[in-house]
Order: sequence, then structure tokens, then C-alpha cells
Amino acid sequence: MRRILIDSAWRRKSLKRGGHQRVDLRPAAATAKTGISPDDLPALNDALETLDKTNAEVADLVNLRLFAGLTAQQAVLALGISHNTADAYWAYARAWLRVQMAQGTERGQA
Repeated sequence: MRRILIDSAWRRKSLKRGGHQRVDLRPAAATAKTGISPDDLPALNDALETLDKTNAEVADLVNLRLFAGLTAQQAVLALGISHNTADAYWAYARAWLRVQMAQGTERGQA
């Protein structure tokens, strides 16, 4: 029992000092930050696979921003591109993905 209490205290103390934080990997929690519903994830995945084949750098930016949780600044540093380029890629990706996902939804209903 003593060991359990000591381990628990160490965990609490490490969290206060910038230790690891728990990340919820359930689809609902993971998509709440992005505004993407869990039902849209298959369509998003298909669209991202297509985008990766046509424009890999834009797809990388989307993956870093949506799934890795990086900010725009962090993604710029990770990819080694300018802020203006990242903004243009992000605007293009959002519009392109919206169109692709809408087309995928229409095909799924037909």
C-alpha cells in the first residue's frame, strides 16, 4: 500500500512540474477540437489520401494541424515553409477537402 501511495504522489508532483498529461484518444474527444464529427472521419481519410497523392506538402500540413495538434507556427517550423505559404496551403486544403468530402458524401448516398 505504501508503494502505491508513493507512486501516486510522484505522479501528481510530476504533473505539477510539467510532466506527461493524459491524452484522450476516443474519436469524440479527438475530433471535438477540430470540429470534425466522428462520422466524417472516413470521408476525411479518403480525401486526405487523395490529397497526399496530388500535393504531399499540403497533406502534411493538414495532418500536422488536425491530427498532431500542432499550431500554425509549429507546423511552419516542422515543415520548413514560410507563414504565407502555410496560410495559402491551409486555405487551399480546407476548400479542397470540403469539396472532396461533400462529393464523397453524395456518392455514398447515391
